[in-house]
Amino acid sequence: AELERDGLPFDRTVAESIVAGFIGPRPSDAADERRRLAELDRRVLEHLPPGIDFDLRSPDQVKSLLRRVGIEVPDTRAWRLEQLRDAHRIVEPLLAWRRAERIRTTFGYPWIDENVGTDGRLRGSWTGSDGAAGRMTATAGLHNMPSEMRPAIVAEPGSVFVRADLG
Repeated sequence: AELERDGLPFDRTVAESIVAGFIGPRPSDAADERRRLAELDRRVLEHLPPGIDFDLRSPDQVKSLLRRVGIEVPDTRAWRLEQLRDAHRIVEPLLAWRRAERIRTTFGYPWIDENVGTDGRLRGSWTGSDGAAGRMTATAGLHNMPSEMRPAIVAEPGSVFVRADLG
């Protein structure tokens, strides 16, 4: 209830700096955003022969891309690709792209705008046990915030955060 009502102190400047480190500064308009996305994609696709284009947001097309460079995988999960870092020069930029894409789509500028109030507090609701999986969940992505974004949650002056594990 406190998380939903009071929220966590959140440094928007730090968060936007972290996001910018992955995807660049906040786009000025839709055309600017499309250009930036194309540039992020280019950093992966430049490792293929010219004229070959894949949609990196499609797991099936990423599997085809990998097959084209001699890597056969049953899926494109990050943990699987991490084991193949040395298999081809495209794997490392693909992993970096995936991380940036997750930040962009789940914890990017729109997420900050939607979940951080004008008072600098990040709010969400916490559920002790969801109906589907029977585990704890939180709205606003609070239960699976990437470690890279966590420095934006800062204790207020005169306060400290205490980390505890439910176990």
